[in-house]
Amino acid sequence: MFSCGGAMKKSGIARLFAFMQILYDLTDEENPKTREEIEELLKKSDIEMNRKTFYTYIEELKAAGIDVASKKTDKYYYYINRRQFDFAETKLLIDAVQSARFITKEKSEELIKKIGKLMSLYQAADLKRKLYMSERSKTVNKNIYKNVDEIHDAIIKNRKISFRYFDYTLDVNHAKKKQYRKQGKEYVISPYSLVWAEDNYYVISHYPEHTGLTNFRVDRMDMIQVTNQQRETLAFATGKDNFSISRYSQNIFSMFSGDVQWISLKFDNDLLNTAIDRFGHHAQMKRNDDHSFIADVEVQVSPTFFAWLFQFGKKVRILTPATAVKQYTEYCEAVLQQYRQ
Repeated sequence: MFSCGGAMKKSGIARLFAFMQILYDLTDEENPKTREEIEELLKKSDIEMNRKTFYTYIEELKAAGIDVASKKTDKYYYYINRRQFDFAETKLLIDAVQSARFITKEKSEELIKKIGKLMSLYQAADLKRKLYMSERSKTVNKNIYKNVDEIHDAIIKNRKISFRYFDYTLDVNHAKKKQYRKQGKEYVISPYSLVWAEDNYYVISHYPEHTGLTNFRVDRMDMIQVTNQQRETLAFATGKDNFSISRYSQNIFSMFSGDVQWISLKFDNDLLNTAIDRFGHHAQMKRNDDHSFIADVEVQVSPTFFAWLFQFGKKVRILTPATAVKQYTEYCEAVLQQYRQ
């Protein structure tokens, strides 16, 4: 709770702020407070308040758009009614933080504590009792927040960035260690957008050694620097004047590179929800017969896309184009070959 010392006693702004902070922190619909209770709390901050000032402050807060409500039982009770985020919305924000793998456990706990301040202390305590910190995998790269800032800054300034890119490897003692690609040589790319996909942050970019766009995982990037070089235009990178990053992001699977193609897929009807979740409501889908439907979708054909299909076994089939059918057949054969040896 906000506390103002004796030096602030004469400041009307400080008095009003302390009054507002008590309402925000210590009241809600289930935990309202009387005028006398609020005045006693203010005394702890060396603030004296009479009846007239109390009601003046209530009206000033209401005039400023703060939803101060009251209800009467034996006495009048006051509380903050609607906040910027209600309990369910705040819980949703916290769930998003918990589920984000690219946020470290320490940062998750810090963010959850900050989000809790959007509620009263009573609501925050109630929410804390209902929360558990997921044991799912979290990134250990604490530089990811700095990485995001640097990339965002480069995008705004229309500049290229340089960095080193790494994978993890096991040393002779079975410990996980960073191993830089290209023997630690710098990558220099033109960044266009940051995308959160499949529980990870990626930067969509143009990398001169690859054709078209290349996606890099932000938590695998190290020593990022914004250069003085102007980035290549998106039209240069894609060969298209009206290229849509948003649509591109919807079509890729796990941000791995691959050729974007229109593919016709036949699904069993019980996979309709899955297909909608994967491709969106805008995707073209039509009934095939009483047991199946056909979806015409634009996807980035890659091993990751094939792995997604593979989990459904006989329930899904690539119809066209023939090149994608051939690639998927070869993919399945390669998997089977491992078990034939």
